[in-house]
Parts: sequence; C-alpha cells; structure tokens
Amino acid sequence: MAKDVKEISVIARWGSLVVGQAAKADEFVRLVQHDLKQCGWPHPVQLVEMGTGSIGSRKPYLETKGPEGKLVAYVGAETIGHDLYLSWCLTLDDPALIKRAAAAGDGFATTIFQEVSFNQVNRAQAFASSLHRFVQKAVDTLLDEAGVDKGQVDREVWGLLRKVR
Repeated sequence: MAKDVKEISVIARWGSLVVGQAAKADEFVRLVQHDLKQCGWPHPVQLVEMGTGSIGSRKPYLETKGPEGKLVAYVGAETIGHDLYLSWCLTLDDPALIKRAAAAGDGFATTIFQEVSFNQVNRAQAFASSLHRFVQKAVDTLLDEAGVDKGQVDREVWGLLRKVR
C-alpha cells in the first residue's frame, strides 16, 4: 500500500529543476542511497511508494526516519519532459501535534517549537543538514557527469528549519 503523506506535515523541503537530465532519476536516488550507506547513516532507509493510488500518482521515494522516529524524510526525482526535478522533504510524523499546530493558524511554527526541546530541534537540524549534504552531493555528481553547470541548482531549503546547509 502506498503512503499518503499530507502536505501539512512537511516542515522543511528542498527541490531544484535540473534541465535535460530526465533519464537520471533512478541514478539520483541510487547515489543518495549509496552515500547514506557509505557514511554509516544511523537511521533506517527504504524505498517506498508515495501517493493516493490514483492512476499515475504513485511515485517511488527514498524514505529515512530520523531521531525518535517522528522525523521522516523523503528523497525523490520527478521527470518533467526532458528535465528532472530533484527533491527532499522532511515531515513531522506526529498527527496530534500537527493538528494542534494547524489549529493555531499563523502560529503553526510557534506551536510546534513550544512542544519540542532544544535538543530535539538540534537533532532535527543535524538530520536535515546531513541528508541535504548527501542529496546535494548526488546532484553534483549527476551534473558533473553531464557537464552541466552546477550553478543552476537552487540549494536553499524552505520551511521551519531554514538554516539547513
């Protein structure tokens, strides 16, 4: 059965369109998976199907669960014609907390950060930053192989964890 992760649970994300590299989607995911294994990544990693089950909406993603199992990251590649959109997102798998935060409206981030400790935020930041480094390394490898300028890649992460590098 495919996972159906709701957008509201996404707390950080990165993505960039890479022109002319649609054929490299599987290689991107393999590169990230390989580098995580090589570094001794201490968190479980598996390929999962994401989507609601509608025709054409299921996609494979690399999933890794972070500290305490409440942070779950997904790495994926989406082909768009000849181009490739590479991405990762970090989700918070705590439905009760997400529900309370959503009820707070504009206070979404404040609600989440009021309920987690300093150490939990640091672990989340370390998890996201490390994963981001491996994703960026895989992107750079693909672009080097293709002789494409790496300057075209947007490397900024968006979301509650803004300082992911």
